[in-house]
Amino acid sequence: MDTTFICHVCKQEKTNISEFTTGYGIDKDNNKVCFECCGKQDEAELRAMKPGDKTILYWNESDSELTNWPGTLRIKAYHFTNSLHNFGGWKTHIWFRYEGNDFYAYSIGNRTTIAHVLRIKNKT
Repeated sequence: MDTTFICHVCKQEKTNISEFTTGYGIDKDNNKVCFECCGKQDEAELRAMKPGDKTILYWNESDSELTNWPGTLRIKAYHFTNSLHNFGGWKTHIWFRYEGNDFYAYSIGNRTTIAHVLRIKNKT
């Protein structure tokens, strides 16, 4: 399937050829954003987060990394552990650092990759 669209962020016309994806995400204002710009926006969001702020990424345990939805942002975790969870069976605890800031994330259950990310205070 061929999809042609104009990215709302970079203003470029993009053509995506894929059986599985359109080549763009939709932002909160219903604008089409190419995957590359999605990664840049997700990077900017992480940079701007203050301790206590939250977002969502995706956990890939086999590569020990967190990604955004299209995979244009990839961050290696420096540590993760698994524990029992009273509802989901398993809970994965993930710690990572991005541009000098510390983050904690968790994923509940072994049938999901959704990671709930929390910006935490930097270790001194």
